[in-house]
Amino acid sequence: MDITKFEASINELFPKELLEEFHDDYGFTNTSNNKIKKIGFSTNLSIEVIEQARVAKVDLIITHHDAWDFIYGLKEECIKRLKAYNISHFWIHGPLDYIEFGTCTSLMKEIDIDNILRFSEYKNSSVPGIGEFNETKDFEALVDNLRTKLNEPVRAWKNNKDKVK
Repeated sequence: MDITKFEASINELFPKELLEEFHDDYGFTNTSNNKIKKIGFSTNLSIEVIEQARVAKVDLIITHHDAWDFIYGLKEECIKRLKAYNISHFWIHGPLDYIEFGTCTSLMKEIDIDNILRFSEYKNSSVPGIGEFNETKDFEALVDNLRTKLNEPVRAWKNNKDKVK
């Protein structure tokens, strides 16, 4: 795929209004090449992700977050390595949070929410997605389900004795 076709597909997938609202919350960090044969993805851009992409011969890394500016020197080092390894990078944060197939909805589907009552939206402020289970669950069972489905450690704090609906 040509990188301009990739960019065009972003404009087709996401409504124009959403891209305009978050015009500074997505884009290319680096475009080192025009031909994309292999894509890698991650939640965050990091040196480790770039090194894994280099080994895997990835042409384009797509992430939810750009390299974080608050970690001194991280973004600069990421850009340096992306250029050195001829890897392009595209990130899409805000628009992906507020589209029907985005982060919140994907998580609700992954943990088997029975009813999605509202998708995440942005209307002058952030409105979270809301879903519910048909049957109540123990908090610990929900946390265990998250760990299993995401294959990731989960930090959770139980603040009451109620079950989760």
